[in-house]
Amino acid sequence: MPEDGSDHLPPPATPPAAGTQLLNDYLQHIQEFKRMKPAIAVDGQGRHAWIRMKTPWLQGHMDVQLFDSGILAASSRGRLLVPYTSLYEEKHYTPPVALTLKMHGAFDWTDLRGREFQTPGNNELWFRSGVMDLRHSTMHAGEWSALHLSMQAPLVERWLADGMLHDKARRLLEQCLQPRGQGIMQVHPMQADMSATMRQAHALMTGLAPMQTMPLAEQLQLEGQVLSLLGQWLALPPTPARRRQDRWRRMVDDAIDIIHSEYGTELSISRLARRVGTNECYLKQGFHERTGMGIATYLRQQRMKVALALLEEGRMSVREVAHYVGYRSLGHFSQAFRAVHGYLPSTVQRPSASPRPSRPSATQPADVPAGKEADQPEAGAALAPRTRPTGR
Repeated sequence: MPEDGSDHLPPPATPPAAGTQLLNDYLQHIQEFKRMKPAIAVDGQGRHAWIRMKTPWLQGHMDVQLFDSGILAASSRGRLLVPYTSLYEEKHYTPPVALTLKMHGAFDWTDLRGREFQTPGNNELWFRSGVMDLRHSTMHAGEWSALHLSMQAPLVERWLADGMLHDKARRLLEQCLQPRGQGIMQVHPMQADMSATMRQAHALMTGLAPMQTMPLAEQLQLEGQVLSLLGQWLALPPTPARRRQDRWRRMVDDAIDIIHSEYGTELSISRLARRVGTNECYLKQGFHERTGMGIATYLRQQRMKVALALLEEGRMSVREVAHYVGYRSLGHFSQAFRAVHGYLPSTVQRPSASPRPSRPSATQPADVPAGKEADQPEAGAALAPRTRPTGR
C-alpha cells in the first residue's frame, strides 16, 4: 500500500529514455520542413521545446511539452502567405497513436496511389498511426492553429494491460500496435466538447513567452486536459452507416434548397457548409454522391436554367437577367450561359407581341456538359436578389 494510505497504486511512469526519444523523433520530423527554417530550442531536461519559423512568406510558433507519462503535446499557430507543398517521406516520426486537433487551416495531400484528400474545414480531428503512404502534402495560405498529441507503444500497451477499455477502444489500440505496410489516417469533425477542451489546452501552451518554462500547476492542468482529450477520443461512438447516410442526405437536401431559393446571392461553398452544419470537405463529398455533380456546377446550372427562362420570357434585357441570377459581369454571365446552353444569351429568341408563360419555378438543374465541372462558384456571383422588373 502506498505511504499516503490510498488503496490504489500510481501507474508506473514511462522510462525517461522512451519519452525523450518521442520528443527527439518529433523534432527531427519538424526539421524535415527545411524551407520553413525551423529554429529549435530545448530545455536542459529534454522535456520542453520551442520552435520558431520565420521567412518572408511564413510566421509560425510551436511549443512542445513532454509529460512524465510519455505523452507529447505540441501547440502550433501561424500564418502562411503562399501555399506550401512538400514531398512527404516520413523517416523519423511514426508513433502508434497521434492525434491532431485542428482549429484552423486548410490542407491537401496525395497518397502513393494518386488519391487526393482535402481537409479545408475547421475543428477537425486527424488520427494517424504508423507510417503514412503519402506522396506530398500542401498547406494552403492563411492562418493555422492546431494541437498535436502522440504517444509511443509502451504507454499504449499499459492501457491495454489495465483492462479498463471498452471493446471499441481496445480494438482500435490493438490495431495501432500491429505491424503493417502502411499506416492509418482518418479525419473526422471534432465534437463540441473536444473542441472546448482542445482550445483550453492550446491557450495554456501558447500563452507562454518564448523560452518560458511552464509552472508546475499549469503543467498538471495541461496534462489533465490532454488526458481528457485522449479519453474523449477513445470514447467516440461509432457512427452507424444508415445514420451517417441519413445525415448526409439531409445536409445535401438543405444545401439544394438554399441554392434553389438564393441562386442570385453570393453562395460560396464555405458559406453553404456553415449554414447546413458541416465543413466543405464533407459537403462536397456528400453533394457529389447525391447529385452526381459538384456544388459550383449545380449552382451554375440552376442560374442558367432560370436565365434561359427569363430571356425567353422577353421582359428583361440580357444585362438585367445577368444581374438577377447573381452576376456583376456581363462577360462572365455570357461565358457561363454559353458553357451550359451552347449559345450566347444575346441569341435567344424573344417574343415580339404575344405574352409568354410566366417564369418557371427553379427545381432541378439541366444535365451537366462534359468537362464543365468547377471547384468554386463563379467569381461574378456577388449580388443580392433583386425585385424582378415588370417590363423592359
